[in-house]
Amino acid sequence: MNQYLDRVFKMAQPNLRINGHNYETLDQNEYNTEPFDEALDRMIWSLADTRLQWQKRIAETRRTIPQEFEATVLDLFDQQRAVDAEATVAFHGKFMDDMEPENIDEIMPRHSHIEEGFHKTVALGEELDQTTVSQEERAQRALVATGEVKALKP
Repeated sequence: MNQYLDRVFKMAQPNLRINGHNYETLDQNEYNTEPFDEALDRMIWSLADTRLQWQKRIAETRRTIPQEFEATVLDLFDQQRAVDAEATVAFHGKFMDDMEPENIDEIMPRHSHIEEGFHKTVALGEELDQTTVSQEERAQRALVATGEVKALKP
């Protein structure tokens, strides 16, 4: 049986490969280590370098984008304020040009009626202010009189 096994292994030796090496060239005294794969090493270093570049790009983006965003938003706010100011000045200028004293009744037909009502309201307010003091004195006298009437014995 041993002879048969030896003969089978001798016949298979030319076709036998171990770790990618022919069995015939394999040194039995050599340690069982894989050979250094230079292509794999280059690929690993390339991937590590790419990762480092991406990390730098991400860090730079995290530092600069918020500042750029803030500057853009502030610039937009300034532009909007300028446009609003121009529109306000233009509107008030046009409105005030149309409000000439001789032209006021055409623009606001009830202007004189409103002005008359305002003057009446102011006059009534002043009259109320003057009568409030006298009404308060009158109420005080009524309270004193009520107290005196209740103090009288029947």
